[in-house]
Amino acid sequence: DGTVQRWNTRTWRPVFPSPFREYKLGVLGLAFSPDAQELAASGEDGRINVWRPGESEDAPERTLYDYHKNQVWQVAISPDGNLMAAASWDGTISLWNARGALGFKRELSDYPEGIHGLAIDSAGGVLALGDPAGNVHLHAIREEPVRADGAKSPVLRDQQGEVLSLAFSKSGALLASGALDSTVAVWDMREGRRLLWKTKLPKAVVFDMAFSPDEVILLAGATNGALYRW
Repeated sequence: DGTVQRWNTRTWRPVFPSPFREYKLGVLGLAFSPDAQELAASGEDGRINVWRPGESEDAPERTLYDYHKNQVWQVAISPDGNLMAAASWDGTISLWNARGALGFKRELSDYPEGIHGLAIDSAGGVLALGDPAGNVHLHAIREEPVRADGAKSPVLRDQQGEVLSLAFSKSGALLASGALDSTVAVWDMREGRRLLWKTKLPKAVVFDMAFSPDEVILLAGATNGALYRW
């Protein structure tokens, strides 16, 4: 319904007196900063809103980032809270300073068919992107997407459907990817970025994933209403 609300997980009561109605269409992506002080939301109208602490908890300040012309499926904030990224169906990825409207902004426009999956590693140095062909692209955030020698950024290939969700483990050693072909894959990012394992879910597609802090458990929420645990 285009609304955004923040909840206290101890009481399960809403934090804001009433939901924010900043989107005429649906809300597609949400992300908290590491200190949980900032909440970012992306929507079908291509806009990104970020709420930060204001004079009181129920009256936060809002900043609007209007960088995209099409749906923004994912928004992410780096572990240090300094970088924000957004992936859109317009084929661009925006990177900018998360501490305010000013600062650097860079677009990667190598994906004309759009991007769904998006994740930033724990060191804030690698941006993972999932494309419609089942590939995961790894970009060095502080460098150009194509190196001086002409070589493109590394690509992980093992899934057949569009990559909809991505998640790094806390250390950045593992990367999980969920695709439209109902598969979930886990990659070892330390040893040649090799595939550790892959499984296929029964008639379900994963839209969101998260590792436990000790990196032992992977949780995935699927379209069939189930929560999977590995």
